Amino acid sequence: MRPGSPAALLLTALLAFGSGCTFYKVHLQASRAGYPTSLSDHLHGVETLPAAHFSQKVRQWGFLWGVVALGGPDVAEVIDRQVQLAGGHGIANLRFRTGQDFTDFLVAILTAGILFSRSVTVEGDVVRYQE
Repeated sequence: MRPGSPAALLLTALLAFGSGCTFYKVHLQASRAGYPTSLSDHLHGVETLPAAHFSQKVRQWGFLWGVVALGGPDVAEVIDRQVQLAGGHGIANLRFRTGQDFTDFLVAILTAGILFSRSVTVEGDVVRYQE
C-alpha cells in the first residue's frame, strides 16, 4: 500500500476513528433556556413533583474529525420544548451522553473524516412546582 493512496487514507481514517483518536470536543450550552434546570434531582429552593421523563438525541457536527467544530446542539431548545410538551416548570436530573452511532461512523468513513458528527443524548425529568 502506497502512502497517500486512497486505500492508505481509508485505513488511516478507520484506525483513527476506531481507536477513539479524535480531537472532538462537545460544547453544550443552555444559557438561553427559558426554564430552570438542575443536574441534581431537585430544583434549588423549590419543592417539585415529577411530570415526565425525556430522552432526545441531537448531533454536533465538525470538520477534520472534529478539530473544527460547526457549533454544538442547542440544548436550550431541547429543554424548552420538553418542558412545554409536559406542561412543567423546569428540568431536574439533566444528563448528557455523547457517543458515536452507526450514522456518525458512516458519515466519517464516507467523507474520510472531512465531515464528522457525534451523537449527544439529552435526558432529564420535567418537573412541576409542588403547590
